[in-house]
Amino acid sequence: MAFSERVEGESVEPGTSDKRPRRASKYPDIHKIMNALYNRPNKVPHYQRLFQANPEVPVYMKTPKSKIMLYPFFAMFGVGVLGAFYGIQKMARGVKD
Repeated sequence: MAFSERVEGESVEPGTSDKRPRRASKYPDIHKIMNALYNRPNKVPHYQRLFQANPEVPVYMKTPKSKIMLYPFFAMFGVGVLGAFYGIQKMARGVKD
């Protein structure tokens, strides 16, 4: 009896499978790839200890990579602000290139 012809509640003969045969996947290693994305160690307790440790340090400076990311940002922000003021004072004076 085919899968679609079976009546609900009717038992399957012994030795036969109730499931349809699985097709070969086009991407056989998809579970390995996805496993790396969602099956990761829990780092929440580590970061809770890190962020709650020293109340004098601002939150944005508590991680080890904070200085690597913030100091270039501050430098670019400062250059942008100075460039804007330079342009404003040139326009106020009426200086044209």
